[in-house]
Amino acid sequence: TWRTPPDPQAALALVDKAIQIGPDLVIYHETRGQALARLGRVDEALLELSIAVESMPRSARTHATLAEIYAAKNIPE
Repeated sequence: TWRTPPDPQAALALVDKAIQIGPDLVIYHETRGQALARLGRVDEALLELSIAVESMPRSARTHATLAEIYAAKNIPE
């Protein structure tokens, strides 16, 4: 249900399958980046979210997660 906390590991497995089917769908890379960030795999998340933000420049969620990663890695935005 919507009240159940997300399971980033399960989300990552599902989105990896989705990317195999539709590798050009940027939303899959955004979702993959979010899951990777929640798993603490920030370098991989940074790559995926950087791909996503190019095509989704108005995505507040993507920008927020990127900002968190930049802060954690002490990278100026």
